This record gives sequence, C-alpha cells and structure tokens, in this order.
Amino acid sequence: MIDYVKQVDEMKLKKVNEQFLPFMRNYCDMYGWNSEINVYKNFFPCFNLISNPPSEKISYFTSQYMEHNTHGLYTHKDIVNRATELRKLIRKEIST
Repeated sequence: MIDYVKQVDEMKLKKVNEQFLPFMRNYCDMYGWNSEINVYKNFFPCFNLISNPPSEKISYFTSQYMEHNTHGLYTHKDIVNRATELRKLIRKEIST
C-alpha cells in the first residue's frame, strides 16, 4: 500500500511537469520563486501571468490533481488505521 501512495505522488508530479507546466507556459512569462511575492514563506513557486488561461482547462487540471490526492489520502488513512490496530494488538499481547 505504501508503494501505491508513492506511485500516486509520482503520477501527480509527472502530470504537473509534463502537462500542466507546458500548458501554463502559454499564459505566463515566469514560473519560479519570487522573493517579492511571498507565497506561503516561499515554499511554493508562482506564475507571472500575462493572460488568463481557459477556466475549463484549469478546472480539468484541478479535478485531476484532486482525484489523485483523494486516492492517496484514503490509502494513507487505511495504512494508519491498520498500523494503529496492529499496535493495539501488540500492546494487548504484551500486557497479558
């Protein structure tokens, strides 16, 4: 299951690098870190838009990204729940 979460993260990164960033190049003249624009303590790069991208395409990319995040989140929660149950069983065995 951990491998699945890793695969989802790699798939998201691949889609961003191979689809979203090339798409956005048509609508911006800069993508990267800008010290003058503090995007959450400069943890995230920003776009300098020169025109607005089509909202349908932005919606498409957002939906795709959210779908992958949701699958990864549910799988991660399942792993955490299984680990919690396993710890309970181990504690119970140790205490008896």
